Amino acid sequence: MVLRQFRVIFLECLISKTRVMVSLYVSVLGMSSFAQAAVPREQITQWMNTQLSSLLTEEAFTRFAKKYIHYQSENQVSVLVKPEEIQIKNEKYTLGLAIKAVKVDLPMDKVKRILSTPKLYQSIYNIDAPADLGFLPDFSSFRARIFKKIPVLSNQDYVLDYKPTQVGETWFLRAKLHKDNEDFALRDNLTMVNTTTANSVVVNNIASQSDKTTQIIEVSYVYILNTLARLAGPQTRKIMQTEIRKAALAFACICDNEEIKKSEERSEVFNTLISAAAKDCWKKQI
Repeated sequence: MVLRQFRVIFLECLISKTRVMVSLYVSVLGMSSFAQAAVPREQITQWMNTQLSSLLTEEAFTRFAKKYIHYQSENQVSVLVKPEEIQIKNEKYTLGLAIKAVKVDLPMDKVKRILSTPKLYQSIYNIDAPADLGFLPDFSSFRARIFKKIPVLSNQDYVLDYKPTQVGETWFLRAKLHKDNEDFALRDNLTMVNTTTANSVVVNNIASQSDKTTQIIEVSYVYILNTLARLAGPQTRKIMQTEIRKAALAFACICDNEEIKKSEERSEVFNTLISAAAKDCWKKQI
C-alpha cells in the first residue's frame, strides 16, 4: 500500500515536472514563433524602403554614410554593423544597419559592370550556389539568389531584385528582398558607386585621371526574423560584420588585379579574369 502510494506520488511529480518543462519549451520556442508571426513585416519593410529611397542622390547618400565611414589607410576599406532601433505602433524593433565602403583603383565603368553581372556573384561574393536568375520584365533590373553557409548562423538563402539607376555622375544599385527561402530576415540594400579623388591635391578643381579612384558604398538594413539569431543580437551582428568585411576585402583585392585593369569590361575574358582573381582573393580571407 505504501509502495503504491509512493508510485502515485512519484508519477504525479514526474508529470508535474514534465508539464513545467513543456511549458518552458513552449515559452521559449512556441511563443517566440508566435512573436515572430506577429512582427509587422510590411511596416518594417516600408520603413526600410523609405529610408533607402531618400538616399537616391549623391549628396543625401554621402551625407548619411560619411558619419559611419572610417577608411583604414592600408586597404581603403571601412565596415560597420550597428543596431538601429525603430518604433512602430508604440512597439520598438531593433534592426541591423550595415555600412560597407571600399575605394578601388579601377574605373567606375568596370566596377559597374562587375556589380551588375549576377553571373559573377558566386565568384566575387564566394557564395555556395549560382546566383543568376535572369532579367526582370523591364530588362534593366535582374534577380539573383544569394545562398551562403555562414558559421554558427543558419544558411543564408534569399532572392533579391536588383535595379540599377544612373543619377548624374553617380550610379546606384538597389537590391530589394524578393523572398527569403529560410525566412531568416527582412532586408533592403542600396549601393552607390561614384568617382572621387585619391588625394587632396586638386588643380583648378579638376583631378587628373591618375588621381581618381572609384568609391563603392553599400548601406543595408536587416531585421532578423529567426528567433535565436535575434535574441543573440550582438553576436549575430558581430558575425555579420566579419562576413561583410571579408567580402569588402576580397572585392578590393579583385579590383587591384592588373590584368583586370587592362582588360575590356565587355569582353568574355573580363568575366574569366574576375572569376580567377576572386578565387585567389577569397583564399586570403579564409
